[in-house]
Amino acid sequence: MFDQGSDGGDIAVLSPGRVSFAATEDGGAGFQLFVGECSGPVTPDALTHSWILAEFPSDRPEPLKGETIARLNDLTVGHQETCPTRFNAAFTRWHIAPFRYRAVPGQGTPITLTTLISEHYGGARRETADHVERFYFTRELGGTRSERWQNTIGNRQFSTEKIAEAARNFAATGRCSEAPVPEGGAQMALVDCREWTRIVPPADRGGDRPGFFIETLRSRPGTPGFFAPPGPSK
Repeated sequence: MFDQGSDGGDIAVLSPGRVSFAATEDGGAGFQLFVGECSGPVTPDALTHSWILAEFPSDRPEPLKGETIARLNDLTVGHQETCPTRFNAAFTRWHIAPFRYRAVPGQGTPITLTTLISEHYGGARRETADHVERFYFTRELGGTRSERWQNTIGNRQFSTEKIAEAARNFAATGRCSEAPVPEGGAQMALVDCREWTRIVPPADRGGDRPGFFIETLRSRPGTPGFFAPPGPSK
């Protein structure tokens, strides 16, 4: 998914029994690769078990739900050829649930959609997690919403006061509908949220071509070779 009017997007990779975020782009760190535990040169396989969103074992229970501890790190431009020397643990939980999405004036009433919700905790244990990033996916809209929650006790980057200020500033925007606080016992404050339910006409009546984000990445110097389009080997 890619928000062309904002500051970037995400690339998800589907592999047997799993889906993970393999890369992201934002206005801060730019284009980043997410890699799971690996050594030596970065290969496509390292991306399939990185920022895990959900796993789909063949004998999965109904409804879909589960949890795991991912081990991953991110690589910025100029450092994306070799696996990192350390990896961060992230408790990960996913489940299916109905979720009520907002509507904006002129676009009808709020609607409830069946949603895959994936939570990525900053640490191996929920009760001591530094932060939580939560992602929502629907059949109708694809990537539909994302949230950033911060542990209110603070950390080396953000003091308790800064987190409280960020939460107040975000609450004043009215940018997203309400959501439950992540489970685990840590006191979390919502400091950012994006909800992609406001539909506007595309500049081209035919819409954006499928894959335009990956095409843009392929045109940039330094993009990892495994993002090249498929074709005959040389």
